[in-house]
Amino acid sequence: MVDSGMITSLVEETNRYAEQTLGGKELSPHSKFRQWIEVTVGEMRAFLGLIVAMGLLVIGNRENIVVCMICTGYHSSLSWQTETY
Repeated sequence: MVDSGMITSLVEETNRYAEQTLGGKELSPHSKFRQWIEVTVGEMRAFLGLIVAMGLLVIGNRENIVVCMICTGYHSSLSWQTETY
């Protein structure tokens, strides 16, 4: 469906956009953007897999998403934020 060159390009462009956007800004001491780390190929694969899974499955809540990801193997490179915004 999506070859490795496309995923690599998505990762590079995501990281370049973040660098361009955040590079010249004066960030407050408590800004979440200070915690930015570059996206990896594994994270991008997991993200795209989650988008595809969400398009294919009817899922009611976050706990069901976690179960779905564990069953499909997408959980290995993800870390969940538990904060609610």
